[in-house]
Amino acid sequence: MFKKVLTLVVATLTLGLAACGGGGNSDDDMFSQNSDSFEVAPLTVSIVGSKWANWDPAASAVDESCVFTRLDSSLYRIEDVEVATGDEFKVIQGGSWAEQYGFEDINWDDSQINGMIEGKLGDHTEGTNSRTNFKIVADGTVTIEFRPYNFETPLEGCSAKLTVLFTPAA
Repeated sequence: MFKKVLTLVVATLTLGLAACGGGGNSDDDMFSQNSDSFEVAPLTVSIVGSKWANWDPAASAVDESCVFTRLDSSLYRIEDVEVATGDEFKVIQGGSWAEQYGFEDINWDDSQINGMIEGKLGDHTEGTNSRTNFKIVADGTVTIEFRPYNFETPLEGCSAKLTVLFTPAA
């Protein structure tokens, strides 16, 4: 009986080892990595508002004066945008309202707003499908940086994707 069990165990181990090592694969083939580089598809990020594409997200996505420049896969920027008291805007992605960013998405630690917008940290907490507009209360220029893959959450529900740098008019 012991001999039969031992023979069965040896046969099973032999078949198992043959199956693992037998397909003609070398160690290099089994553990090789894809050497093709991975590139994140560019996003269309734009500003839309009272004087930017007249609140039409599709129009802002094709208007060069509204579209952010892609600096790399995790940073988009629009620079020296003139703003005036009474202007309102949001940042959108993909030419639709589906991906919108506003007051709730400001990275307050890195932004220099200097009295540019109505409100302060914590004033607005709209949901992701209806962000609060930036409401401009001083003339000047603004540079906005958008980080689509920012996983920091300094506040409950805040994605902190926008860094806003405001320069007041002289």
